[in-house]
This record gives sequence, C-alpha cells and structure tokens, in this order.
Amino acid sequence: MLRKKLTFLEAWNKLKKVHRRAQPNDGFAKTLLDLDTRLHGKVSMEWQQKKPTMKVCPMCGKNAGLSSSSLKLHLQKSHRKISSGSVDSAMTLEIQKALEALKISRGGSVSPTQKQCQLFVDA
Repeated sequence: MLRKKLTFLEAWNKLKKVHRRAQPNDGFAKTLLDLDTRLHGKVSMEWQQKKPTMKVCPMCGKNAGLSSSSLKLHLQKSHRKISSGSVDSAMTLEIQKALEALKISRGGSVSPTQKQCQLFVDA
C-alpha cells in the first residue's frame, strides 16, 4: 500500500489473486484501514470482524473450545463410549455448520474449494 500507493481494497484484491486463502487477523486489518485513511483520506472497503464462536458438544451441550480440533478432542475424551464413527459424524455436522455460516456471511456465494468440501461432506 505504501510503495505502490494502493488503497486497502486494491491491495486486498491483488493479494487475493495470488493467495486466495489469505486472511489477516482483525488487528492487522484495523492497522491497514488506518493506513488507508492516512494515505487516501477515506476507507476504501469495510472490514467485517470475525468473532470466534465457541464449539458446543452435540452430545452434552458443553463448550468444547474455539476450534474443531478441540471439539473432536472433547468428544474423544469426554464421551469415550461413543464409536469413532460417531465422532466423525459429529465432526461432519460441525463442518456442515461452518460451510452454511460461510454461505450466509457471503450472501449465498460459495467458492470452488467450499463446493469441494461440501461434496466431501455429502459423500
């Protein structure tokens, strides 16, 4: 942004062409928005902050942590009597919920990678 005098939006679009999965954290994005304002006098794009959501165990309803891996670990340790297939089924539900949340946050659009994940989940 500094060297090429790009707005945040222009820099973001260039970055996404090269690194589709790039996702700066909210703190860094705020710094870039501030830089955008200093360089160009306005903010060129809105940034939607991502608030992590707690993963809830489908078996007992307890909070299992912020990541899917923490949910899987909780299922394996706290519910030892369930089969590994049940753990996998619970994780599949978690993946489907995440994909649905992405569809909603993007107005229904889904990337090719997300479509492949959905095909994998449906299989």
